[in-house]
Amino acid sequence: MITDDAQLQEYGVTAILNLLLCDENKEVIASSGVIKPLVRALKLGTSTTRENLPCALLRLSQVNENKSAIGRSGVIPLLVNLLESGGIRRKKDTSTALYSLCSVKENKIRAVQADVDA
Repeated sequence: MITDDAQLQEYGVTAILNLLLCDENKEVIASSGVIKPLVRALKLGTSTTRENLPCALLRLSQVNENKSAIGRSGVIPLLVNLLESGGIRRKKDTSTALYSLCSVKENKIRAVQADVDA
């Protein structure tokens, strides 16, 4: 059974993802400091949380200014690890998020290091 905290986290991540579907929200949400809590949710979240997070990170990474901040957050190794498990949708969203993040050189290095460390 899911605890109240885990369910609340799922709802929060899903709400953020839904808000990120509107392009005008991406910069405002990123500037609110949401990246670190999303990374923490990716580490500790439920399966549903981990299903929705790659897509949320992908939407945030569609603003070029966010790519470096997302990469510095430590999320790239977590995304690389997500490729090992989960359904097709999670793998597709995760690989697309990594592709978007790796358009920044420093994130390419992080992705290669993450794969080597895995």
